[in-house]
Amino acid sequence: MCQKAWLLISLVLASIVGCAGYHSAERQVEEPVRLETVTLKHDDGTMDGKRSMAGSGHAILFSKPVGEWYLTKVQIYGSRYGYPQAPRENFKIHVCDVDMNVIEEVEAPYSRFQRGVWRWVFVDIPRVEVPDEFYICVNFNPTQTKGVYVGFDENITESHSKYALPDSHLEDTRGRFDWMIRAVLSGHPSGAALPPRPTARGSRIEDTSFSVSLVERAACSFGTMYAFYRGVQWLGQPEDKAVEAGEPVRALGKKADYLANIEVLNQAIQATNFMQFDQMRRGAQKGVQVQLAN
Repeated sequence: MCQKAWLLISLVLASIVGCAGYHSAERQVEEPVRLETVTLKHDDGTMDGKRSMAGSGHAILFSKPVGEWYLTKVQIYGSRYGYPQAPRENFKIHVCDVDMNVIEEVEAPYSRFQRGVWRWVFVDIPRVEVPDEFYICVNFNPTQTKGVYVGFDENITESHSKYALPDSHLEDTRGRFDWMIRAVLSGHPSGAALPPRPTARGSRIEDTSFSVSLVERAACSFGTMYAFYRGVQWLGQPEDKAVEAGEPVRALGKKADYLANIEVLNQAIQATNFMQFDQMRRGAQKGVQVQLAN
């Protein structure tokens, strides 16, 4: 009888302690910071022209909203030109202050842009805090045989765009327009502190895919406790998904400009022929001199 009584008392105490433990753990959970996302842009989504900047970059100035904001993504409307195979190199995105001092530098592969197809390309940024005003400068280091045309919008009242490169130059554009480059910010208007960013300067950002599920772990009269675990499926379609092998490429509402591609290739061939002729003309003369015979 005594053993049964002690067993019953032990079960009751364990239940009370367990519920109290859950209650204590639940009280330690902090209210998550609610973040807002804003997209800064100076274009209306309609392209009025395009340019590729040899020896310079496409820079555009943005002003952030009031509060603490972090740049998380850059959007570029462009189309690659040159040879069908994308060059095995990266283009650079510089995040700069108003004096073109570099705050962050990120690289992404040229292959993100399709040849002859106009579309928005999204590049992830390792969540860098931005000042009140900041530049996004994109440098493709183009040549006659490879590069990216960036679209621009002329339906504006004031230009925020420049020809620029960090530690080099910052010049006004020829004509009034704004590059079709956008900045995606994440933050809190009240300036609530965010967790430390996970990535260091200059590193290449790879896409990650994971899902988060909410699972009820335990419940008692004092409340409910939950836990999170990493899943294996996407919650929605990932942005800028790479085209799988054998998958047909969608035109995305734009037709390829074959005439422009032919003109680019002709210019590249002419430039190569001229360079070879110039090297031969300037080289040492070899062979037998032929004289006029009477």
